[in-house]
Formats: sequence, C-alpha cells, structure tokens
Amino acid sequence: MATAKKLNSGSWRCQVYSHTEDIIQPDGTIKKKRIYKSFTCDVPGPKGKRMCERMAADWAENKDYKNLKSDLTMGEATDLYIKNREAVLSPCTIRDYKRIRKNDLKLLENLKISRITQEDVQKAINLESQNHSPKTVRNTHGLISAVLRQYRPDFALNTSMPRKYVRTSTCRLTAIYSA
Repeated sequence: MATAKKLNSGSWRCQVYSHTEDIIQPDGTIKKKRIYKSFTCDVPGPKGKRMCERMAADWAENKDYKNLKSDLTMGEATDLYIKNREAVLSPCTIRDYKRIRKNDLKLLENLKISRITQEDVQKAINLESQNHSPKTVRNTHGLISAVLRQYRPDFALNTSMPRKYVRTSTCRLTAIYSA
C-alpha cells in the first residue's frame, strides 16, 4: 500500500503506480516510463493522511476493473462506440453518428476522455449551436453523452441546450423552452 507524504503546503500526497508507457527517444530507442496516479488531501493531521491513503487504496483496488479505455481521445472513443453499435442501431443512426464524428466533434476530438470537463462539453455545444439547428445540436449532445457514459460512467453531464423551435398556426417560428 502506498504511504502518504506531507508536502510543504501542509497537504498530503500519495502516489500509486498506474501503468508504463513507451517513450521514443531522439536517437530512436524506446524508454519505458512509469506513470503514477497522484492523490492529494488538504485536511491537516493524521486524518488527512488516512483519507489520502484511503483514496489511493480505493483507486488501486478498482484499477484493474475500471475500463482502461479512459486514456482514449474523444474521437477514438466515438469511433469505437459507433463500431460496437453498428449491429444493433439502425443504419440511419449509424450514418448520423458518423457524420457527427466527422464534422461536429472538432473541439472535443483530441481531448482525452479522462480529462474532459463539463465546461469543455458546454463550449462544444455552444459552438455547434451557432451553425446547426437545436435538433442537430441535441443529437450531437446525445452522442457525446452516450460515449462518455460508456467510457467514463462516473461523469455526469449537465449541459444547457439551445431552445427548440416549433411552428405556430400562423406559420412563424416560436422558441419554446423544454424541460
């Protein structure tokens, strides 16, 4: 088990081995680099040390069971999601998902799934709502949320969506708010 160390700031930090990555050196050789997950706790005293060690132990215990695909980028995860759903979703839905992946996920496609925040998703939705109808933006958000639910199930989205438009009897568009 990892032991927490006290930092100069008074916080506690505990590091747990995560995995090893291959780093290509300028001369062409490959160097193995050990990657650690770091946990910090700002609670002073022995209670903070125990809390920090408990967080690290919980993560280490569940590390093997977690989907390690959270290191994928959003673009790679979307491609995998579409590929895994081709047999069960309609061809029209798959076609729409591929179009969304190709044209509409530019802001998120290079971000790691584990690093995406609510703010990143909101920025992407705001950008899409400038050029697309509210229905298209909702479909894009649906794909984003499905991919995140698949590869990062502990992440909950709370995104503000554009207003829907409906036709009134006088044939003008009226904005309505959806619940």
